Parts: sequence; C-alpha cells; structure tokens
Amino acid sequence: MQIFTEDELQAAKNHKYSGTDDSLLVRFCLKYIWNWMVEKFPMWLAPNVITLTGFLFEVVSFLISFIASNCMSKSLPGWVCILDGVFLLIYQTLDNLDGKQARRTGSSSALGQFFDHGCDAITGCLELMKVSMVLDFGPSVKTLIFVSCMGIGFLLTTWVEFCTHKFYLGYLNGPDEGLFILGVVQILVGIKPDLKSKFDSKFINYGFLICFALTICLVIFDVLVETFQNPAIFCRGIASVIPCWITFSIFLGHAIRYNFENLSPFFIMLCGLVLQFGGQMIIIAIITARPAKRLYSKVVILEWIVLLIPFIPGFKSDNLFWQICFYAHLLVMLVTDINVVYSLSTGIGIPIFHIIPKPPPEQNDQEAEDVLNLVINIEDDADVDKLAAPVSDDIQIEVPDEENPTV
Repeated sequence: MQIFTEDELQAAKNHKYSGTDDSLLVRFCLKYIWNWMVEKFPMWLAPNVITLTGFLFEVVSFLISFIASNCMSKSLPGWVCILDGVFLLIYQTLDNLDGKQARRTGSSSALGQFFDHGCDAITGCLELMKVSMVLDFGPSVKTLIFVSCMGIGFLLTTWVEFCTHKFYLGYLNGPDEGLFILGVVQILVGIKPDLKSKFDSKFINYGFLICFALTICLVIFDVLVETFQNPAIFCRGIASVIPCWITFSIFLGHAIRYNFENLSPFFIMLCGLVLQFGGQMIIIAIITARPAKRLYSKVVILEWIVLLIPFIPGFKSDNLFWQICFYAHLLVMLVTDINVVYSLSTGIGIPIFHIIPKPPPEQNDQEAEDVLNLVINIEDDADVDKLAAPVSDDIQIEVPDEENPTV
C-alpha cells in the first residue's frame, strides 16, 4: 500500500543526500581497505543487499548472545564474545561498503538512504545490548544509560540533518571509531575475560558521560549557528524532536519509579528502539519533505498511552508487560520500515534488491556522435575548426533554429 502522497514522492525523487565523514580512522586507515574491497563486488550487486547482509550478521550475533546469557542473567562464553566482536566489524565494513557500491554503480537514492538508516536504527540498539552482555553489565541502570545514550545520539544526528540538510560525522565519531573500538573490546574480552573489570572502571564510565554531554552541547551549538538567521527552521527542528523527548521522559519516569533497580532487559531494549524509531520518522520527514507536525502520528500517541498505563495505581508492570511491549513495538517498527521501503520503491521506480541495467557505453557514444554530426550538418556556414577548439567557460553552444542558425 502506498503511504506517500505525490508531492512526497516527488520530494523523494529530488532528494540529494549530503554527508561528510571526517573520521581520522577512516581517512588514514579504513578507507584504503574499504576501497579495495568494494572493487571486488560485481557491478550488478545492489547496495541494499550489502546493507541487509550486514544487518543479518548483527541480528544473528545478538540472538546468540541473548540466548547464551539467558536473557542477560549470566556471563557469555569466550567464543560468543569473540563472535560478537568479529560480526560487529563485519557489519561496520558492510555498512560502509553499501554507500561506496551505490556511488560506484550510480544507484544512490532516497530509498537506499532510508534502508541503510532503518537497519542502523535496529542494529544500534542490539549492538549496545551485546556489549552490555559481553561486559556483564546485566539489565542494570548502566546498560540503560548506555543504550539511551546511543538512541539519543542517533536521534540528534538525524535531527541535525533535519535542521541543516547536512549529515556530518566528526574526526572522532560513533559509527567509525566507536564501533571499531567496541568490536576490538569484545574480541579482547573473549580472549582474556579478566579485561572486563578494566573496561568497567569509573574513569571510563565518567569519561563516557562527559564526552556524551559535550557532544550534545556541540550538536545544539552547531544547529543554532546554522539556523541563527532563520528562526523558523530552528522552531521547526524543535517541534520535530519534541515527540522523542516526551517518550524518553516517560521511560525515565519508569526508571525512577523502579529506583533504577531490577530493570527488565526488554524495558531497556524498548527504550532504545523507541528512540531509534523517532530518528527513523525524522529521516522519513527529511527524504519526503514532510512538515514537523506529521511526526505527531497516531502510532506515537498510542505508544504514549500504553507506556503511561503502568503509572496507574495497582497496575503491575512486570517483565511480561515490557516483553509484550517490546515485541509489539518491534513489529510496528518492522511493518513501518517495510511499508516505507515498498512505497519508495514503487513510488520513485527504484528496485530494492537489484540494479536497473544501464545502456552499454557504445550506445551512449553513438548518441553523442549523432548529436555532434547534427550540429555540424546544420552549421554549413560556420567555421568547423571552432568545434575542435577548447571551449571556454564563457562560450555556450546552442542548437540553432532552422531560420536563424547561430552559435
């Protein structure tokens, strides 16, 4: 079923992705590996296939970890920790190769942008849960903070793009340095379990929170600078992010109600996924030029109502309640993503998992030669040598009409 209007589909067709990655790790190391690897892919391989493959690596490793830890109640075997780290590095590699393959094959589109970010939204939450299982955090307040910071970071990144129409990753960022470090840490812990205590020190914990707080301040400052001369854009940006903050406030209220103890792992995962879902909705608004008010959807309002039910006196919100809410939200998220991908694919005429073949180069060359011959034939009195001369930026060649040929 088509969920976008004609105007939204036209906006998606005209949408141009503007992204910059200044990561030092990528610039001096990883890009050389990725550039070499992408050349090994066949030209018929669709970028979304690469994205989906990386997504499945993350999902499989999470399921193995969640089962092996008995829902985060016991330590993971060493081989599972190593598997988690290796699969994360594979995911990170494929997540970067899909964009390179899209540019290489000339198949970049709004569909590919949403497909990539849609998968990232789910895997981001799953990955932080995996790291918490590897480091034996359990379903604690530490895991809640870890997952929430990830969700807020993803949300703010998309919010900046919504306000400035630019996607920017700094010299040190989460998708590059952050994921690489987490992958290495999981492998090292799998090899030497005693390292868990080293990565769970107060210095690292407080350092993480300080860096996160500074990042939020810098993001808000950048948006203020970009939108200083256009307050309407900033107000539009504020309106777009309010639903996500309302949702997070509800989860924070539940955590306070529990005294930040005995948290359900499904409560923590639900918190992360809801924040990620808010980021997804902002991405849709970016691609289709939707107004901020469309982010206050019936689904979001229904979620608020359900999440507020446990505040009713006498209502028991145990692990089963949060488990049902988690699976229900995951279903809503998947159905929404599938509908968006299908609607974009059919609406703008771009296949999801294969590339439309382009005309062979010989045909393009022949067309160019025919146009050149046409210009020469209708320009009988012109100096043909001028056509072979270098054309400066100030000279334009126009096809003349039949009555008054000019160059």
